[in-house]
Amino acid sequence: MGYQIVRKPGIGIEVSKKIKREVKENSQQKKVEIMVYPEDRQLKIMEILLFEEEIVTLQMLSEIFFVSVSSIKNDFRLIKNKILNSTTAELLSDSSGTHLVGTEEQLQRTYVLFNEEVLRLSESYLSEKDVSELLSKWYGSAIVDCCHEIVDNLGKSNLIIIAEHYKRNITNVLIVLAYRTSKKHHVDMEKKHFVHDEIMELPTYLVAKDMLSVIENMVNISFAESDIAFITRHLIANRIDFIATQPNVNSDFDESVKRIIAKMSTCLSIDLTKDEKLHQQLRIHFTPMIFRLKKEIIIQNPFLSQIKNEFRLVFDLTWFVFESEVEKLDIKMSEDEIGFIIIYFQAALDRIQKSKRVLIVCPTGILTSELVANRVRSILPPLDLVEVTSVQKMYESDLDKVDFIISTVPVSVKGKPSILVSPLITENDFINISLFYNKIFILKQDEFNTQDLDLKFLRKYVSSRHVLYNSLHLSKEEIIKKVSAILYDEGLVKEEFEQSIINREELGGTDLASGASIPHGLPKYVNKTTVIIWVNSQPVKWNEYFVRVVIFFCLANEDKTNDMKGILQDIYKLVETKSIVDLLFSNFSKTAFLKILGGKHID
Repeated sequence: MGYQIVRKPGIGIEVSKKIKREVKENSQQKKVEIMVYPEDRQLKIMEILLFEEEIVTLQMLSEIFFVSVSSIKNDFRLIKNKILNSTTAELLSDSSGTHLVGTEEQLQRTYVLFNEEVLRLSESYLSEKDVSELLSKWYGSAIVDCCHEIVDNLGKSNLIIIAEHYKRNITNVLIVLAYRTSKKHHVDMEKKHFVHDEIMELPTYLVAKDMLSVIENMVNISFAESDIAFITRHLIANRIDFIATQPNVNSDFDESVKRIIAKMSTCLSIDLTKDEKLHQQLRIHFTPMIFRLKKEIIIQNPFLSQIKNEFRLVFDLTWFVFESEVEKLDIKMSEDEIGFIIIYFQAALDRIQKSKRVLIVCPTGILTSELVANRVRSILPPLDLVEVTSVQKMYESDLDKVDFIISTVPVSVKGKPSILVSPLITENDFINISLFYNKIFILKQDEFNTQDLDLKFLRKYVSSRHVLYNSLHLSKEEIIKKVSAILYDEGLVKEEFEQSIINREELGGTDLASGASIPHGLPKYVNKTTVIIWVNSQPVKWNEYFVRVVIFFCLANEDKTNDMKGILQDIYKLVETKSIVDLLFSNFSKTAFLKILGGKHID
């Protein structure tokens, strides 16, 4: 690169800042790439494979990026895990090196996921202009700008776009299709995915054909009939439809929607069956969701990690509820799609959430009272009711309906939590109110206490012989195989149960950041509801996290709407945080843990 490394005996070495020579770049030699972060290096490797379409070797990449061969091997492993999947092209290594192989449709899916990964690794939110500039580096500004303009103009015709992530996804797919077509590559759709006469009748087909005709005129490329069919499928999957047809929601899935809402209502012990907005949202969502699942069209859920962290109980309950519908619908559910469904259910739960009544006691006048009330409203949940009163009127009021008191003077009301604040509500008051509110209504307890651990649902389904402290260091696969064998030998599950657990893990890991995992198989392969707790001698890499505690939740069909929520809630009490997991399963013996679990245990 034109610098010199100088050796100084007794001192060390340095890169000389004084000696710099002109270096003529050899046109036959690859430009050196210095990547600070492994993620950048992995994207660069994908760029070479996708856009330069080269066969690469470990040694060649090692020299390009100035890292060891073992680092490059690890890069390939992470690329397989993070970018590639069963619907994309795959990495093939032979004596000549490593390259991507797959059908044109699989290759295009790989480009799409490459783009998603590039955007995900961007440090800040990107505007549409930023996205265009970023993708133009690989696809050219003519194609990128043209595709963005076409999708933007959809809203100006008789079409609608339901959500921003659908809009970005179809733009992404369109850019990749146009780019590959410009390189004389066309999608060769299998007949099982594309029946010409049927798709020609779809109004969406005409939209797809019109969109690609515009690109042909603007960028001077020629699409094949299969390319039009390919985009038609993606328009349907991304919920782009004529406004005129939107009210006539496909009723084919009405019964499934009703069953799912009814089962979720039972599991959550909250009646959602009368929520018309929830019914309508799910009806609209189901048609494109079923279509893309049947056609293996993947739309990544940008909120998936946050959803799994914040709403894990509802997430797992939804999985179980949908497992009874997948056969009827002939689909294979994915974590991304479950994540989209969760948003509707969580919104429904928020709509019926009971609000808290907060009383503000302020004796210094109306103006000051309103100032305090307005500032308090800005930090409390929007459904909470905030009322202002004086000290005298407070004691004359019915305080049974009050949940929380904020006062600018010292007050004492038995059984009612209260906090003292300044009449001007300082920044310190903001912090104290938030902490106090969370402690009472969100966290509800200061610290974990095993004596307060009520596991009334879980203890009904765990026997002492099913709490297994393992002395061997087994892998994830070995643990699943061993526990499945125990369950099968005891007649608790059918032979297919083990494979159903493996299939579920392939759809998305059941591991938690706390160091535990909760794998489960299909209820139809469970003869009797059982919970097995496996404690490994050493942490084992499950999916994303290392775990020591594996809790197998085996739920029989007849128990799906009875104790399911209660069992899951009890399980989450045991694995909620890493500190709780360490306390219960590292500091306690099996005998001590069974005592905490309580109840009668069958040996």
